[in-house]
Formats: sequence, C-alpha cells, structure tokens
Amino acid sequence: MQLLEAVKEINRILATAEREGETFADMVGKLQNVRLYGTTLPIGIVLGIIEEFIANADGRKKIRELKDFNLTDDEIQEVYDRVNVGWDTREN
Repeated sequence: MQLLEAVKEINRILATAEREGETFADMVGKLQNVRLYGTTLPIGIVLGIIEEFIANADGRKKIRELKDFNLTDDEIQEVYDRVNVGWDTREN
C-alpha cells in the first residue's frame, strides 16, 4: 500500500471506530493490519496515531456541528486534515 492509500485507510478505520464505538483493542488490531510498503505499522506508531486522533476529537466535533455542513465522517476527517495542515503551515 502506498502512503496516501495507507493514510486514507487509517482515517477510515479511526472514523469508523469513533462513529461505531469500537473498543480500543479492536481499533489497534485494525490499524496494525494496515500495511505500508509491505510492512505493518509498529505498535508505537499505531499508539501515536490514536493519541493524535484523540487529541483532535474536539475539532472534529466542532466541524460536525456546523449547520451548513452535511458531511459524512470520512469527509469531516478530510476537511479537518486539510484545515489542520493549512493552519500549521501558514505564514505569520
């Protein structure tokens, strides 16, 4: 799996887990099955991904609550990721 495909799969797994209330163990297992260039993700990276996802929960919730948006969880994650990157790379 190429990098962009892996990122999309990881985001899909995380959004589904959040939406459906999956257990931590189930989510970790699914993320560990994502292969990047033929290699599974080490547990340290999986835990880091989950930690970042948890830290961004409030941002996703705010986006979801906007009345003008009628987006799926995957679309919300894409918008959040794009806005987050844009914010982090802006010039002051």
